[in-house]
Amino acid sequence: MMKKLLFAMLLPATMVAQDKFDLSEFESTSNGTEQAFIYNFTQYSSAYQDVVNPDFAVNAVWDDTTLIIENPFGKSYAGVMQDTMITDLGAYLLGISPSFSSTDAFILAPTTADLIDRGYNTNMAMSPISYVTEGTAPNRIFKMEWKNAGIYEEVIWNGTNNVSLNVQIWLHENGDVEFHYGPNTITQDWVDTLFMYEEMTIGLAGIDLINDNIEDGHFLTGTAANATMVDTLTQLSTWPTNGTVYKFALPSVGINEIQTLEVKLYPNPAVNELRINAEAGEVYDVALIDLSGRTVKRGQLTSDSSMDLMGTPAGVYLVRLKESVSGITQTVRLVVTQ
Repeated sequence: MMKKLLFAMLLPATMVAQDKFDLSEFESTSNGTEQAFIYNFTQYSSAYQDVVNPDFAVNAVWDDTTLIIENPFGKSYAGVMQDTMITDLGAYLLGISPSFSSTDAFILAPTTADLIDRGYNTNMAMSPISYVTEGTAPNRIFKMEWKNAGIYEEVIWNGTNNVSLNVQIWLHENGDVEFHYGPNTITQDWVDTLFMYEEMTIGLAGIDLINDNIEDGHFLTGTAANATMVDTLTQLSTWPTNGTVYKFALPSVGINEIQTLEVKLYPNPAVNELRINAEAGEVYDVALIDLSGRTVKRGQLTSDSSMDLMGTPAGVYLVRLKESVSGITQTVRLVVTQ
């Protein structure tokens, strides 16, 4: 389990009394073997390049540095929209309302390992953290890097700093997310230690802070070289090699796409309400998702009930349906008109 410390002074007073965020403490429930994900996962290789000419950089010695960062493109992630992102124990971003005006959050985690400056014990900075936004609209990319970082377990427990990690988060203006991995000196023994402490989690998800639930999980399992995506909280068993990229891309939905699923939604296009053509007694959990990935409405549908769409902005949506008994999910394209 990752160590618990109080939030740094940068956070508002309403958050100071909270423990450091620990993803392993949240409940994660599978939606079945045919889970319909918000993102499509792909893995590829690309030469790792450091962030240069950053908009912001931490060049001092750090441990558990808490940075407050504006959501660069105002996008939703894992169905959750937050204007503010913070860093925490690992090389990840937590989208959260600083005033807790919203109890929904998102996490973008290329690793949940407890990172630390490799120069922590000598008070000589060795591991800069930086970010930059590059390119021109609508194809800009926000890049955040943890460069030459160490791991807490080695630096503090052993007093050595042999492990070096390079990790980046890329947020594309279109809503896609990428995790990039650079040169490293981590051994499998240290990977096994991180795994034991539940710090080898990679992925993204929405989080219900009130009920401690993980929603719309997109986590990687298996080995780093052959990772697969599941919706339950899990870990990789090896560290990604230099040049590894994990991409979570929003699906492109054509306006003229034809609905071919066994379960039909109607009317489609819809105006004020949505119904389902299903067998009597079947109950479907429903999530209405816009094309930025934000969940705009949740509810349930049966053959004799409806979902109210009054006030829903006109547009194209994805409707994720989960049958309550089997857990099988399906995704349907829906057009809403007003």
